Amino acid sequence: MIATGQTLRLPQLTDGFPIIVDGNGRYSLLVYTSAEAWRANGLREALRAQGYQASVTRSSLGGGKAGHRVTLSGFASRDEVAAVGRSLQTLFRENAQIAQLTQ
Repeated sequence: MIATGQTLRLPQLTDGFPIIVDGNGRYSLLVYTSAEAWRANGLREALRAQGYQASVTRSSLGGGKAGHRVTLSGFASRDEVAAVGRSLQTLFRENAQIAQLTQ
């Protein structure tokens, strides 16, 4: 849900997925956000089956609604996390299980 007057920040599409920098200077990749915990948890498990160290954290979607974020964390450089993001774009297009979870 987008409220009137709300500021939207759009990711750079060349990076694949949004890149987050934590307080320690480490990089994370925001892979997916859903209001449905089962989708986020299913995606986490599908990514883990592909060798990615995915995790799910709770977040706010605004309006008092809870969200569930799937992230890949702990990257040392922006280039490293961006490369993983590009490889995930291919995986999301080619893996039917992952594509179904993110619809």
